[in-house]
Amino acid sequence: MIKVTETGQPEQTAARAQHPANGANVDKALAIAKVAVYIAICFATSWFLQGAVLYAYRHIANQALFYFAVAAFDCTLALVSLYFFSRFIDKRPFLSYGFSGGTISGGVKQFAAGCGLALLMVSSVMLFLYLAGYYKVLSVSWNVEVLAYLPFFLVAALREEVMFRGYVLQTLEKHWGTFGAIVISSFMFGLLHLINFEDGVALADRLYSCVCLSIDAGLVFSIAYLATRKLWFPFGLHFAWNVFEGPVYGTLVSSLTLCQPILVARLTGPFYLTGGVFGPEASLIEVAACLVLVGLLWRRARANFATVEKNL
Repeated sequence: MIKVTETGQPEQTAARAQHPANGANVDKALAIAKVAVYIAICFATSWFLQGAVLYAYRHIANQALFYFAVAAFDCTLALVSLYFFSRFIDKRPFLSYGFSGGTISGGVKQFAAGCGLALLMVSSVMLFLYLAGYYKVLSVSWNVEVLAYLPFFLVAALREEVMFRGYVLQTLEKHWGTFGAIVISSFMFGLLHLINFEDGVALADRLYSCVCLSIDAGLVFSIAYLATRKLWFPFGLHFAWNVFEGPVYGTLVSSLTLCQPILVARLTGPFYLTGGVFGPEASLIEVAACLVLVGLLWRRARANFATVEKNL
């Protein structure tokens, strides 16, 4: 029988107390296992229902509504799974995963700040690509289809933030430390986008693109969470990032294109500068811009490390 202390935490065994390094390694392995299971659960239903989803895709005329419905289902699954893990596995309050603290108006302000920062970052990258001659606007299409897809982008961004900055990053941080959690969660986030590619794309190009995504998006969103210890700031950053790259500036978003953009454009040039079939997220120009952004956010995020590490 496992004994517990007065605080409700498992009491260390004599062997564990005598060999803290071994215990730490076990805890690290368990943390990896937990986040792997959590991610698998979040994707499992989508994989099992892939045939039904493809059938619905072919038969639902309103594609914006279809994408929103799929994203809403996936987001709900991520939230329900998070509640299950918080309640029964980690014994931790559900709201402590980046939802609690502050006010509604404060959360809205953080979300808006994230959106503004994404607008600045994406626009800067596209301006650089334009001035270099790699990004060309072919036409402007002032259509309302972009608005119809905004609910999808909103829910899709929330789902990924709940998963990776909500559960994965915070669970790993407890046993791997903040730096380890940033690296591992960022690469998990990037590599899971391998499933986005169409057939025929070389594995080397896929891996390169996803590593770039790990460095720019994964790293930026992680630091954005650490700067506030809330999900609202990276949520707004993630949402607006996707909207401005795709529906506004007309480039691919992690190899995907969903709707008619406002700016019908074309990216031409070296793969490592334009991102090729993956979009600007695989461009070294965007990677460099995001590293600058990380530097700007780092100071505030670093101030939170010491406070949190005392409680880990």
